[in-house]
This record gives sequence, C-alpha cells and structure tokens, in this order.
Amino acid sequence: PTEMAATEEEKRSFPSPWYRWIDAVHDSASQWDSYSHLGAMPGKRLLQVGGSGTHTIKFLMAGAAEAWLVTPMAGEAAFARGLADAAGVGERFWSVVGIAEELPFTSAAFDGIFTGGCLHHTVTELALPEAARVLKPGGRFAAAEPWQAPLYAIGTKVLGKREDAYCRPLTPERLKSLDSSFSSTSLIRHGTLTRYPLLALEKFGIPINKALPWHAGKMDDAISSLIPGMRKMGSSISVMGTK
Repeated sequence: PTEMAATEEEKRSFPSPWYRWIDAVHDSASQWDSYSHLGAMPGKRLLQVGGSGTHTIKFLMAGAAEAWLVTPMAGEAAFARGLADAAGVGERFWSVVGIAEELPFTSAAFDGIFTGGCLHHTVTELALPEAARVLKPGGRFAAAEPWQAPLYAIGTKVLGKREDAYCRPLTPERLKSLDSSFSSTSLIRHGTLTRYPLLALEKFGIPINKALPWHAGKMDDAISSLIPGMRKMGSSISVMGTK
C-alpha cells in the first residue's frame, strides 16, 4: 500500500503523469481523454460501471473521497474488494452487483462516472440516461470504447473478437441518446493505425510495455491528423458528457 500511494502532486495533476495512471494497451489515448474529462479526484464520489474495479482503485489513490463499482459479475465485485483492501483504500471503496441499464443508486449520487470497454456491452439507449440520472448537476461521464470503424470487420475477421459476451462496437446510432442525456458532449477517435496491431500483439501473447501503446498512439494521432478524414477511421473512441 505504501508503494502504491500517490504523492500530493500526483493527486493534483491527475491524470498526469500518464505513466502513473494510464494502462490501457490498445485504448490509452481514449483512456487519457476520459480521465482528463473527469478531472482531479480529491473530494469526489466516483462510479465505475463494469470491469474489475481497477479504475476505482486508481481514483481513490488519486484522492477521491469515495468510489463504487457496479458490475453484473459477482466475481469481479469480489476481486475488486480484495484489490481495494490490498491497495490500502478499502475503507473508501464499495462494490455492488447490478447492471448499467438499471443502476442501483439514487439520483444525483456521483460526481463522475467512468466505463472502460464496457459501455458497448450495454443497451446504450438505457445505460446513458441512467448514467446521467445518477450524476450530480455538473457531473461528468466518460468512456473509453471500441468504435465501429471501417477496419473493424477486417480486424475481427482476422483476429476474432476479444470477448464472447454481447459485444457490438459503438456507432452513431448507438450513441443517439448521448446528446439527449447530457447538456454537453464530446467524441474523440483514436487508433487509426495502431489499435489492431496492438490487439494482434496481445492476441498472440506478446508482452507489451505500456510505454509502447502510449507513444505509438501519439504518433498515430499526429500522422492521422495530417490527412483529412483519417481520424474518423479510428477504432477507439472516448465518449464524454457533462450533466
């Protein structure tokens, strides 16, 4: 726990430095956008929707007053509890079994919500309004997700899908309820050139130092931004909204 503790400067500058907090192998740029949108953590009450709770642990390490995980998987909830205790933040962490489409919380309960690679597993026309409902006025929602870019069909045909669960990448149609749920929204695409090569490395069990996707992603965005329309081919997206 002592080794994992963040310094006061790291808490104030979250999500900087990137190497302290960013760990998504193929969605690092979208994770950065999402964390940046949520902003500094001290004093906030955060919710992670889906996953094993690693983001909630980081939010607590960065100074959040309280963090919750909601997941449909009892095993994930139990794992997150053990992880929080091991990280020394267990007294400020709670997990609950539930689904994104029917969040088991009162309205206006959270300052921020994050979901990493889980929003696309949900019925978004229900999950996005629910996220807005449980946010306080001015609260922020952020998600780092796969996007149905032109290369998606080729990528999944060659590499297969990462998971067997209900898995459909996000599309404009699936995000129709975003604008009606939040007062301001933003979508940023990444990974035009690098997401599928990184997925291939992961698929074949090749170890990836987290510096590789971070720097490769920066180069990818820089090159893709030089060619009109190329960023729109990115298959990773950050989805952000403010209530």
